[in-house]
Amino acid sequence: MQINGRSIYGTDGNIPKIEVKRIDIKYNGTLVGVPKVFYEDIFECSNNFKVIQNKEDFILYQWNSDGAGGYLITWVIGNDSIKQRLVFIP
Repeated sequence: MQINGRSIYGTDGNIPKIEVKRIDIKYNGTLVGVPKVFYEDIFECSNNFKVIQNKEDFILYQWNSDGAGGYLITWVIGNDSIKQRLVFIP
């Protein structure tokens, strides 16, 4: 399935029920802007995530799913910006 011309994560072919409208990240007291391209293809997300600090960077990860369309999304945040976004499908 595609939405806005992009393949999506979080469903097993069903129309998603939960859409990400925005992501707010605060790093060292500064709000980090998250461009829509980083989240417009992820669906069925919860607000449950884990954070690990690695030197000056933070690694955030979250399991999301509609039940069958599970994926792990990982964000690397540092220097007041998103350094990387990874999506893993088990």
